[in-house]
Amino acid sequence: MNGPTRHLALAALLAATLPLTAALAAAPVPVTLSTASTLSVDGTSTLHAWEAVTHQTTVTVTRADAATVTDLRGLAKAGHVASVDVKVPVTTLKSEKDGLNKNMYKALKAEQFPDITVHLDRITLAATGSAGDTLAVQAEGTLTIAGQSRPAILPGRLYPGGGGLWLDGQYKLKMSEFGIKPPALMMGTIKVGDPVTIKYHLQFTNRDAVGLNTAASGL
Repeated sequence: MNGPTRHLALAALLAATLPLTAALAAAPVPVTLSTASTLSVDGTSTLHAWEAVTHQTTVTVTRADAATVTDLRGLAKAGHVASVDVKVPVTTLKSEKDGLNKNMYKALKAEQFPDITVHLDRITLAATGSAGDTLAVQAEGTLTIAGQSRPAILPGRLYPGGGGLWLDGQYKLKMSEFGIKPPALMMGTIKVGDPVTIKYHLQFTNRDAVGLNTAASGL
């Protein structure tokens, strides 16, 4: 192959490879969560406090560019996360009371809107809270519950542990803000309070995909 032909072949190879590289960099990456991960909805009632917990949260991360950073904590710190999508199947949330569960699913319109979703498109470092190997972050986006979407700002702390990366945080809201009537039990004699707190304690486990790595050694 002579010089001009070789250069043309190289140019064609680069032209074919660059779009693929860009696509991979921007591709959504499902991140594996450990079985120890929990997401809960905590609330009150006229009788007692209650908690509904799920272990079936799914998280997908989309990188902003082809940066050389290869770990999730580093991506957040460098501002290379384009978006994060979270999905929680409503009927996987379980409290200790079957009656509460049934009324909760009805109030959340689970048959019509089976998932609670969060789309976060702005992740920044928090003004305070980072120390040692703990990184305080703030995520802004849209929370959708029972088909109603509202802007949300979620705080969190990222820190290594157990061979992966933990994300801890909580977010308070009122069900009525999403058009949800707080459920009642026992013919209305027990009423659930409007305010609830969503608590997330999620562990991203070791995974390598499209340059995304949450292994402890990469933190």
